[in-house]
Amino acid sequence: MSLRWLAFSDDESGVVEYQVCVGHTPGNCSVTPFANVGLKTNYTITGLNLLHGVVYYVTVRGRNAAGQVSESSTDGVLVDLSPPKPNLFASNQTTATVRFQCSEEWVSANWDDFEDEETGPVNYMWCVGRKRGTCDILPLTNVGSKLKAQAIINRLPSGSNLYATMMAQNTIGLKTTLSSSECTVLTIAPKISEVIDVATLNTTNFTDIDWKAMMKTLSMRWEVIRSLTEDVSRMRVKVLVTQPSLNTSYPRLDKEHSWHGEPVVHRFMDVLPWQNGVTIRSLNLQSWQSYRSVVRVYNSGGIYSEAASDSLRLEPRAPPLRSVTVDDKGADIEHLRWLPNLKIPPLNQSSVDPDVTYYASPSDIQLIIKSSNLTNSSSEHQIKKELDKNLLSPTKEFRIVVSRVTSQDNNTNNTNTTEHSELMKTLPGTSCKHYQRA
Repeated sequence: MSLRWLAFSDDESGVVEYQVCVGHTPGNCSVTPFANVGLKTNYTITGLNLLHGVVYYVTVRGRNAAGQVSESSTDGVLVDLSPPKPNLFASNQTTATVRFQCSEEWVSANWDDFEDEETGPVNYMWCVGRKRGTCDILPLTNVGSKLKAQAIINRLPSGSNLYATMMAQNTIGLKTTLSSSECTVLTIAPKISEVIDVATLNTTNFTDIDWKAMMKTLSMRWEVIRSLTEDVSRMRVKVLVTQPSLNTSYPRLDKEHSWHGEPVVHRFMDVLPWQNGVTIRSLNLQSWQSYRSVVRVYNSGGIYSEAASDSLRLEPRAPPLRSVTVDDKGADIEHLRWLPNLKIPPLNQSSVDPDVTYYASPSDIQLIIKSSNLTNSSSEHQIKKELDKNLLSPTKEFRIVVSRVTSQDNNTNNTNTTEHSELMKTLPGTSCKHYQRA
């Protein structure tokens, strides 16, 4: 035990010696008797067998030439022989850990709280190195009482292995050192090959659905193409639900309430890294609205890739079948510009593609969409759309694409499989029409 004190003063006969002792109370010498230290004003007492957690007092006695003495005692000194310990009760864990994330130019870590009952506040330091306990990437840095830290580092090649080391130090310099598990620098995130909306996960035949009647749950499935250096257990996967059908679009910078401008219905939710499907329940979904499933996959460095489904629509029954045709209005009026009885002769179909229908003029085209209710074939309505002739040109290529997906009724088999879709494509002076089964 080392101590230092101010010199006593005595103008008459002067101080001739100092004596020091250690005890459990001020002025008490129950641990060591008074020892003569001469006229020194600092002294180290050795050979002590001090106990952890016990408070000790040092008493200094000064004696003048006349034999008179004066004493002064220090404040109590608490003996602390143990370094800081993790506050596992606060973190609800059995062991303390350092959680570390790394990328090619960025490292971050956070750790559990430590405490020291004897000496009070704990100070934290951290560093990053290529080996456990080393600091060759990021030097040892003091972060005070913070339980997390982050830093920019020099660019590292993909595949580099790093460790974060944290030191918790009490007021007398005793330290507890803890290192993270290995973190591999990855500059490429696992890729998502597809995201589909499915009717249920309790099947082996997963098919993308385009509508559903149940409004309380939403099931999605995805496939991830993993990098050769990526470990599945170290990935993080999150899912999100948006509503692309709303007219209102949120700014892309509003990350809490939007995804690419689409309002968020269910915020990002963590799922287990090995999962490739999830059902979100208790959603507040609305009829006649569309919803999109989004999946985001992170690598261990926090770099992520994401993909989204093509959305589905909530309808009480299967959408009606619709057909699309293009009516060439120009063919009916073009001959009026010439002689009254002059008609345009039919085109020799043997000289052109048999799948192409010739139009007399691309300047007046009408798009007709017919819709029939599947439960009542006599109930039929028609939508006509005049295409803007300013968009059409006989010298430039243009295309008109109209698609409508219809699905089978899901009351019995709940498959929601796509029945067929119709695609129309129009080129200058010609129209190409074909059907394809999705």
